[in-house]
Amino acid sequence: MSYLLQALFALTAWYGMNEKGAVALADAFPLAPPRVAVLVDEAFGCLAPSPDALTLAIDEVDHLIAETDQLFAAAGFVPSGR
Repeated sequence: MSYLLQALFALTAWYGMNEKGAVALADAFPLAPPRVAVLVDEAFGCLAPSPDALTLAIDEVDHLIAETDQLFAAAGFVPSGR
């Protein structure tokens, strides 16, 4: 999640001093997935010691990554792949 937030900070040309409050700041960025704070909370809320819960958490994060990739592409950046 840290790297995703750093990417959003870079896309918005906003410098963050630390990770505390980064999700709330990113939620207010003009270039961020809609409801990014809610989606991050949901992804962490899915974490539990079961395969189904972990799969759901991974799916939530994959969704955020895909939306962030789309924002970068729209801004003219080519994703390097993952």
